[in-house]
Amino acid sequence: MLLTIFLGPMLPHDNINLGILVFEIAFTAIPAAIVLLLHRNAVNANQFKIPNARQFSLTALIGCCVIAIYVYKEIVVRKAMLGIDTFNVNVVEGLSLPLLVLLTPLCEELLFRPVIQSGLARHWSNRAAVILTAVLFGLFHLNLSRFANTFVLGFFIGIVYLKTRRFWCAVTVHVLANALAPVLWLNAPHLTFLLNPATCIGLACLALTSCYFLGEPSPVPLKGFRQRLNWVAFGTPESLQTTRKRSRKLAILIGIIILSLVALLLYDATP
Repeated sequence: MLLTIFLGPMLPHDNINLGILVFEIAFTAIPAAIVLLLHRNAVNANQFKIPNARQFSLTALIGCCVIAIYVYKEIVVRKAMLGIDTFNVNVVEGLSLPLLVLLTPLCEELLFRPVIQSGLARHWSNRAAVILTAVLFGLFHLNLSRFANTFVLGFFIGIVYLKTRRFWCAVTVHVLANALAPVLWLNAPHLTFLLNPATCIGLACLALTSCYFLGEPSPVPLKGFRQRLNWVAFGTPESLQTTRKRSRKLAILIGIIILSLVALLLYDATP
């Protein structure tokens, strides 16, 4: 993110596809690959295996639910801030479809799942790892007006990655988001039955229910709504058997990073 803020102006803006290619490879994929190589002994190679049919189908269902929620929130924010009913899809004109739908999810998920989320989970609980990674994922897109939307997307991708332990499941949700979002934005006036508060609440419940069946069943009986919900979103068999030792230094470092990024984004947005 710091590379993007300080070196972003040096990217070739006259060629948007080349700019995205350089950004995704140089600022996300290469740093992530270096970290994974340096710590390869701590990396679980099984996470790069192809998911089974059940995992893939439930992941696709969750991705479709989440992207509908994402687009609805985007439309609401745009209407409140700019007074327009739909998002201007012209921002994706000129972009290469393989770059937007394939390269971007692959590079970004390589950084945020095996590196950031897995790294945080070694020090803190699953819940803290998922939420903090979603916060960083939202800030990574360098647009505070879209932070709520990217946070929701990153949150559900984090849950999918946690429950399946498969990198390709996280990539699948991201691919669906980048592929379906422009289509939903463009056809939003004709999709009022889908893009409304009641439907989005129902889709969120469906996504969480799918997360329950996506992961392994609880080895112990679950009691109460809160305990069940916590298991659906953040529970794994290992989380019941191990106690994470929280790192105070890591917490301070992450707090400084988040505050610094917010300050930089606010400064950059100041006219």
